[in-house]
Amino acid sequence: MLARRAQLFRTRTSTEQANLETPEFLSVRSFPPLTWVVEDFVQELPEEHAHSSDPATAWLRSYLSFVNDTSGEEVHILSKLYSNVKVQTLFLPATSKPELQDLSKLQWTQLTSEFKKELGELKTHVLANLHARSFEGEPMTGRTLERSLRFIVQGLQRGMFHELPSLWTTWTQQVAEMSLQDADTWFSSLLSSIDHGEDPIPVRDFTNKATLSREMDSAAELALLASLGTLLPVTSTTDVWSEVAARRSLEVEDARSKSVQHLSETKPS
Repeated sequence: MLARRAQLFRTRTSTEQANLETPEFLSVRSFPPLTWVVEDFVQELPEEHAHSSDPATAWLRSYLSFVNDTSGEEVHILSKLYSNVKVQTLFLPATSKPELQDLSKLQWTQLTSEFKKELGELKTHVLANLHARSFEGEPMTGRTLERSLRFIVQGLQRGMFHELPSLWTTWTQQVAEMSLQDADTWFSSLLSSIDHGEDPIPVRDFTNKATLSREMDSAAELALLASLGTLLPVTSTTDVWSEVAARRSLEVEDARSKSVQHLSETKPS
């Protein structure tokens, strides 16, 4: 589970250009330490990390690192973003099904000893590493925080910060495009199988079979868009369906024209 969460939470950093003066409170160099809490952790750690001083953190670093091709050194991604990275695992707070279904009914003494021990370690670690964010080499005060917030608000009003693309939106668009490409391929194969023999079929039969193929493909695409409706906005789903319908009409008309041409070419003179 820790490995899967690490892979899903893979973070990429952006390098700061040396010729640009970035305000200190916006610089990644002043990011606070990161404590990653993994609940309900019962998995055995790999042997290569089990004997280290902090096995869970070592395992996380192994999944969030890459080797620099130029220097050959191992680069830890999260370590470039945060001043310190710590993984704290928490055992199951209870072991029976009724207790796990509603932990609010349990007293502190009824929780597992492993959970209470690890929760105490987490509290100690967080409080020991909890520091105010630095600004100009000193801990940030209320006045410096007010200046920082004012700068951010004015920057947003003036359009100084570019809007970053949403990873979720990008992913859903890729899923929709790939799915519709598959639907296009299937519809084309349905059309090509209608009139592939040496002797052409009558135009009426071709039209009926093409209409049936279109209905089959439309039903499949409606099911696709229904499933994508939970991912894409309503307007995006409507636009996609309109585009597909127009494209299908053109494909059917093109196939019908080719069939008529094939039929006319094979008629005896």
